[in-house]
Amino acid sequence: MRKTFRNRRLDRGWTLRDLAEQCERKGIPRPSDSNLSVIERGIHAPRPALRAVLCELLDLPIDYFDDGDRVAS
Repeated sequence: MRKTFRNRRLDRGWTLRDLAEQCERKGIPRPSDSNLSVIERGIHAPRPALRAVLCELLDLPIDYFDDGDRVAS
């Protein structure tokens, strides 16, 4: 089974706030916890800059947000 956004975040021991801080360290405007939550639940896909950083931080394929496997389980 393919690991989801949420699984990978939790594997790193990160809260949504921790992930937001990591994104900010990568040079993009800090996303809100609520924004990351809706992305994690598959309700919205991130904008391109945030998408690239999330994929890098969570070791996800760049097309992760393009397919139907993005919803957390």
